[in-house]
Amino acid sequence: MASISNVCMKHRDKPTAWYCPECEAALCDACVRELTAIGPRACPYCGGRLKQAERRQSPAPPASRQPTPGRQAPRTRQGQPVAQPEPKDRPEDSYAHATSRLGRPDRSGDTGMSGPAEFTTALSYPFRGNGKWLLAGGTVGYIIMGMFQCIPIVRGFLGFVLTAYLVSYLMKVINDSASGGKEPPNWPDMHNFYESLIVPLMRGAACLVMSFLPLIVISVWRVVSVISENPMPFDVSPTLVSVLLIFGAVYLPMALLSVSLWESVIAVGPQKVLPAIGKIGVPYLLVAVLLAGGLVAFQWLEAGLFGGFILACGQLFGPAGMILGAILAYAIASFLSLYFLMLSGRLIGLLYYTYKDRLKWFE
Repeated sequence: MASISNVCMKHRDKPTAWYCPECEAALCDACVRELTAIGPRACPYCGGRLKQAERRQSPAPPASRQPTPGRQAPRTRQGQPVAQPEPKDRPEDSYAHATSRLGRPDRSGDTGMSGPAEFTTALSYPFRGNGKWLLAGGTVGYIIMGMFQCIPIVRGFLGFVLTAYLVSYLMKVINDSASGGKEPPNWPDMHNFYESLIVPLMRGAACLVMSFLPLIVISVWRVVSVISENPMPFDVSPTLVSVLLIFGAVYLPMALLSVSLWESVIAVGPQKVLPAIGKIGVPYLLVAVLLAGGLVAFQWLEAGLFGGFILACGQLFGPAGMILGAILAYAIASFLSLYFLMLSGRLIGLLYYTYKDRLKWFE
């Protein structure tokens, strides 16, 4: 901890209580989310695991330098004491220096967004800042990985990596939007395969399983009853299936928000998710309906319109036209997938940023 400042980078009158060994950020208790019951403490700048600093004396406010005991303060020829300069903070200890060094915007003077109004501009969020380049680069990468997935040996591995990476980025967008970010964050770092891919994928899988657990249980029960030739005690009607699907669609966004912020699969439980849904109420339900409707519309577009587009290209330009049409359709589908991913994370993150006073998760 020799290079860690003994005062908080943002609150200069508070001592360092936590520090990040990866980016050397020094934080006080007020800057750190109080994750006392669930999940580890995470650095708000780089996402690294915070460590508790040794308790030190609270720093005294800056004051003029005092003369060394037993030694007279310097004076002018007229006998007046020479004014001593105020001690200057080291630039490497400053909040602005740290945020610029970490590649994040300095939000120390940011007054924040107008939460409800920000929902109306969410459609343009993926194109803000570097978002347009992230979309372009992500689409190209998506196409390249799709071409390699034609190879049977690497198909499963690449599909796993791509899914895990997209889930990791979704949670990063949720975190950034929940903390007041206005532009899409950069792609996740791959410094640690387990932390960067496996952990987010496990959390995302936990969200899906918990959201659709009743439907999963009934489906497994039905399969077992068919195999064992023992009829189920009740009929699984289309109405019941529809109700369970709606329940999962409503549960899933809050589960993703909870897991992303608390950074623990325990936060996917109904004891955390259901009260939060009730506290936000109608605005949350509107977001859940928008996300579910957007996903259904995208699946319809991908299955129907793109299939017809490929066939039309084949009829107009022959086999070569069909190949080019398939590549173009895959590129459009990849772009729309990334766009919808960013938009979904934005809307989910804004739920916390706008209604955190109702949720009171970290107070």
